[in-house]
Amino acid sequence: MTALQDYFRELEPPYPPPMPDDDVHDVAQRAIEDLAGQRAMAWLGDGPVQVHLIASLLSELTFRLDEAIMLAADQEVELTDIARLAGISPDKTRQTIANIDEEHHLAH
Repeated sequence: MTALQDYFRELEPPYPPPMPDDDVHDVAQRAIEDLAGQRAMAWLGDGPVQVHLIASLLSELTFRLDEAIMLAADQEVELTDIARLAGISPDKTRQTIANIDEEHHLAH
């Protein structure tokens, strides 16, 4: 079995939980640097600027995570699997779904 096949097999239920690794670190670092550049902010060693940049990214990613949770819910992924993928509790996952679509069957 190839590494790619192993990777996709890991994504089958029960899905692996999210975890930081070198890839995530590198992407996060580039995202912070890119946002700093787009906002013309010098950020190395500047705590308030780092807080601003990271909080801005977190806000966007939280919105995108909520959208992805709904996409998974609409694709009939089990609530516990969505929660595990998102690294949050099933109750928090259910609340996220209810906040977006209170009529969704996973919101109850």
